[in-house]
Amino acid sequence: MLLATAAVAAGCSSDDDVTPISSSQSWNGTVRYATYSSQLGDNQVQVAWNDSAQVVISDNLNGLVSAQIRCGAVTLLAEESVAEEVTYTLSGTSSRGSLYMDGSYKATFVLNGLTLSSTDSATINIRNGKRIAMKLADGTANTLADASGGSHKACMMVKGHTEFSGSGSLTLAGKTGHAFWGKEYVQLKASTGSIKVTQAVGDGFNVNQFFQMNGGTLDISGVGDDGIQVSYKTDDNDNTIPLTEDEDNTGEVIIKGGTLSVAVTNSSAKGIKAEGNITISDGTISVSASRNEGIETKSAMEVTGGYVYSNSSDDAINSASTMSISGGYIFANSSGNDGMDANGNMTISGGTVVAVGANGAEVGIDVIENGTLTISGGNIIAIGGLENTNNVSGTCYQASSYTKGAWYGFYDNSGSLVTAFKVPSNSSMGTPMAVYTSTGTPSLKSGVSGSGTSYWNGNGYSSCSGGSTVSLSTYTSSGMGGGGGPGGGGPGGGPGH
Repeated sequence: MLLATAAVAAGCSSDDDVTPISSSQSWNGTVRYATYSSQLGDNQVQVAWNDSAQVVISDNLNGLVSAQIRCGAVTLLAEESVAEEVTYTLSGTSSRGSLYMDGSYKATFVLNGLTLSSTDSATINIRNGKRIAMKLADGTANTLADASGGSHKACMMVKGHTEFSGSGSLTLAGKTGHAFWGKEYVQLKASTGSIKVTQAVGDGFNVNQFFQMNGGTLDISGVGDDGIQVSYKTDDNDNTIPLTEDEDNTGEVIIKGGTLSVAVTNSSAKGIKAEGNITISDGTISVSASRNEGIETKSAMEVTGGYVYSNSSDDAINSASTMSISGGYIFANSSGNDGMDANGNMTISGGTVVAVGANGAEVGIDVIENGTLTISGGNIIAIGGLENTNNVSGTCYQASSYTKGAWYGFYDNSGSLVTAFKVPSNSSMGTPMAVYTSTGTPSLKSGVSGSGTSYWNGNGYSSCSGGSTVSLSTYTSSGMGGGGGPGGGGPGGGPGH
């Protein structure tokens, strides 16, 4: 709550003829300024909107932080002499509200029940190039929508590196460009509540340096381009800044926890795209890309934990370099290409993988020509088979047949369930179904009933019951890439209908 005694004035008239909102505030024509108050603690700025805006600033910041207010548009300027972190608390509602801030020292912004729609710009534009802590106040809902048809990059723009936290919620709608744009890295801390992108002309999150998710929930849909795009930061001449000059400029996506859901539909849109490595060690990730690749890195991919589900028309998971799987649960389903595709060597030493490739030349798990697929551990179901140039420790098997849309139970050598999974119902699916477990000889049952913990967007369960045993034989790569053709489970382990 603002500590100023005067109430916020009614909205501006059509000619912006504004009356002062407080007797203690100075006013000059259409521009109002802030109140400096001893009732606030040190290093505090409070901005409240009720159509128009009111700003109250701690007395100790007089001469250090200033504000200009034009109806709902607020400009905050922090002098270079600011040497302590300032907390800016934003609250209230405006159908023509926006915030512009500039400064040169790290700052904290608290979104405390904020609903703003801008009519001519980004809704929040922070030009401070330092660390910006963005806290979603506990128990609050915050909603931002920018103006359409503008020249700004995003609904929320941050020049510095952004660290989200706080258990509240934030909803973003980008009507001109991206929903969120960061010139430097973005991190969702473990304490982050929920962030939802409902609309963007461009990307949901467009980030430079790196994107790291330690917790919270991020839900992205309704975007015109990529769900998350991470690029290398460049200089004024558009040259990539080398790591020797900027150690944060890795271009990476790093997922250490939380729940990430991305759905994109445009032909150019990819669910998650990174110029650097993609590393997943925990969390729950669900990606749908109906006309392009689901998860793509222009470098290397590493999965050591977490639950990953990617459903796409192109490669479900693609790396331009190596791919390493040592843990986690992965379901990669492509209706038109490879389930998992490494344009370099791939190693699978642990984890549980279900990879589905399309019929024809595609496979469930693929590597570049002259590359090698090395399997030394873990559990694998590969519909469409494996890349020919594979090096498997132990024996890989194939199912005598499989049925689209049916549930299966996959068991290790001791008869313990590895996972229950549902075979997709893609119109084009490769053959055969190759199965592998590092424990020895696996077993497979069809027609099971899943129970327990659900994952992979409802396509996997931790327990199951019932079902009929499926015959397995030694896998040969001659059956890969649709060797048996589509049909009712004939030679090559083809799918039934």
